[in-house]
Amino acid sequence: GILAGQDAKSNIILSDSTERVYSADEGAQEVPLGLYLVKGDAIMLVGELDPVEDSKVPLSDIRADPIPSIRHQ
Repeated sequence: GILAGQDAKSNIILSDSTERVYSADEGAQEVPLGLYLVKGDAIMLVGELDPVEDSKVPLSDIRADPIPSIRHQ
């Protein structure tokens, strides 16, 4: 997504967001999320993505185990 805003608690607002879902059996899929709020305590890393280079990545060829859900205790 595109960084649309942030606050003092490191919460961020992303517009035009997508989520990549990985599978061991088929290629990665992109799920559109639209406007998305991410709580600051759930953020591990924020980085810039080059859209030209990213468009060259063949998502349909990528196979990976899905990332397991995070459970807070």
